[in-house]
Amino acid sequence: MVKLTDAHAEALALVGTGTLTSAQVKSVLDVFSGGGEGISIWRTYRAGTLERVSSNYRVWIDDRNVSLSTSIGLCATSINAVTNAFLWGDVTDVFDIKLEVGHDEYDYTLAFTSKDTAIWGAFNFRLSRTPYEVID
Repeated sequence: MVKLTDAHAEALALVGTGTLTSAQVKSVLDVFSGGGEGISIWRTYRAGTLERVSSNYRVWIDDRNVSLSTSIGLCATSINAVTNAFLWGDVTDVFDIKLEVGHDEYDYTLAFTSKDTAIWGAFNFRLSRTPYEVID
């Protein structure tokens, strides 16, 4: 049995539920970033919330699967850079987003696909803490 220990656990419970709504995407992003409004709406990485990240962007060109970009963040500086690049790219505003179980060393994956499915990719992340505890 699992006991949820904070508000972020509810957002992370969306794993495998299909395409997320805008509000659901925001709640997942709130796990590791904060935002606000001024001249524009902005969001930025909250230091110390992630241990490891990676992102990749792929596209179909002339029936070939081509990698546009792959980035990996293993230390605080690179985690900040990769995460902010993902957040500032506005992918979560215009692409279909799904929260999935992560692979290998990642806890979660935010998988994204353009509406025409020509561009896709993922933002993979491992949390620096666990928002739930296992109880008997």
